Amino acid sequence: MRKLFYSLALLVSLNAQAQLKNHTDSISYATGINMVENIRKTGITEFNEAVLMEAIKAHLNGNSKMDTQTAAKLFQEESKRIAEQKAKANKKAGEDFLAA
Repeated sequence: MRKLFYSLALLVSLNAQAQLKNHTDSISYATGINMVENIRKTGITEFNEAVLMEAIKAHLNGNSKMDTQTAAKLFQEESKRIAEQKAKANKKAGEDFLAA
């Protein structure tokens, strides 16, 4: 998860050392921070940074390669998979604790 945060932070710094000159710049920057925080909350840690940036730009310009329903379904499935992995790990840790 830390890798995700640092990767997105690096992308921001490499893309222009954000100069917050006006309200629009500040809102844009805040939106980026909000996106990172939301991604961190999902538990998703592996992604292709170039594809992520491409998707953001494409969706902002109205020419996404994936519709929002498909994206939501895929995201929901991935979130479920991550939750199941965490539950399995927690169950094993609990069983190991009780067995000791």
